[in-house]
Amino acid sequence: GATGPDTPNYWSFKRRYKVPGKLVKAGKNTLAVRVIDLFADGGYTSSAKEIYIQNGNDVKSRIALAGVWKSKVEFAADLKKVGERPSVEVVAAASSPQFPATLYNAMIAPWIVYPVRGAIWYQGESNAGGWVDYMTLFPLLIKDWRAKWNDPAMPFVFVQLAAFERHTPAKPLADDFWKKLQPSDPSWAKLREVQTATLNLPNTGMAVAIDIGNHSDIHPNDKQTLAKRVAAEAERLAYGRKGITAGPMYESMKIEGNAIRLGFTNVGKGLVAKGGKKLNCFAIAGKDGKFVWANARIEGASVLVWADSVKEPVAVRYAWSGYPGNPNFYNEEGFPACPFRTDMPGYLLKK
Repeated sequence: GATGPDTPNYWSFKRRYKVPGKLVKAGKNTLAVRVIDLFADGGYTSSAKEIYIQNGNDVKSRIALAGVWKSKVEFAADLKKVGERPSVEVVAAASSPQFPATLYNAMIAPWIVYPVRGAIWYQGESNAGGWVDYMTLFPLLIKDWRAKWNDPAMPFVFVQLAAFERHTPAKPLADDFWKKLQPSDPSWAKLREVQTATLNLPNTGMAVAIDIGNHSDIHPNDKQTLAKRVAAEAERLAYGRKGITAGPMYESMKIEGNAIRLGFTNVGKGLVAKGGKKLNCFAIAGKDGKFVWANARIEGASVLVWADSVKEPVAVRYAWSGYPGNPNFYNEEGFPACPFRTDMPGYLLKK
C-alpha cells in the first residue's frame, strides 16, 4: 500500500497496510518500508507502540516492530543546494502551486485591470520557518501590489498567525497540553512579531487571532470572530471607521523594583482580563535571560508583571509561544492583545 498527497491530511494519517497472506511465510520474514521524507525528521513521527503487525483484527496476535531497523538512503538532497530554484527557462510550472509566480499569475494578475478598494491577506503559516526572510518578503508584496494597482495608499489588512502547535487533526493533543509547557521561543511567535512590525507600513491593519486557534489543526474553525476583526480594520482604513478596531498593543516598559510595568496603545475604554480572572500567558526574565511564568495585574492603562523567583527583571513576553493556551488580555471593546516581547530585536523596531 501507499499513502500520498491524494489522502486527506496524509502527513498525520495513521498508516494501516494489509499484507497478503501469500507473501508471509512461517519463521523469519523481511519487512521493508520506503519513506519519502520532506520534513527532515526521518519520516516516522508516531510513538514506538504504534508500529506493529497483527493478524487481521486479532489484537492479541500483535507483534511490536519497535527497535533497531536496518536502513539505506536511496536519495538525499544536498543541503548546500536546498532552497535554490532552477531557472525558469528549463523548468515548467506544471500544476504545482509552489512554483514561483504560479499563484500570483493565476489568482492576482488577472485582477489588476480592475479597481479594488483594498486587500485582505490571510496567510503566513508556511513561512514560519523562514521568518527572517518574511521581514523582507511581506512588505515587498504589499508594496508590489500597491504599485500594480497604481495605488500607493491601498489599504492592506492581514491576519496574524493564529494559535497553533502541530498539525495532527487525526490525533489531536489534549486540550490542556499547554499547561505543562515552559516559556519557549518558537518560530511561530517570531513570525507573528514580523507581522506586527509590518504595521510600520502606512495604511496597514492587522487582525490578531492568538485566542481562536486550534492546537492540532492549522486551519482554525472560528472564522466568524476573525472575520469581524478583519472587517473592523478594513472599515477603519477604507471607510474611515472611528474608535477602537484592534486590541492592546505593547508600547513601553519601565522597571519598578522586582517588577516591570507595561504601557499600551489601543487601550480603548480600558484593559481587562477576559472572564474576570487573573491575566495569563505572561513570562518574565532576569539578567540571565531565562524566562519563567509570571504574575500580571492590570493597573489602570498599564500592566504590572513580576515573578517571585526573578529579583532583577529585564524583559517580559506575552503569549510568546505557538499555542499559548488561554490568552485572556483584552480591551473592553473585546479585541485581544497582540502577542509581544519587550526584548524585541532592534531591526524590528519602528523607524
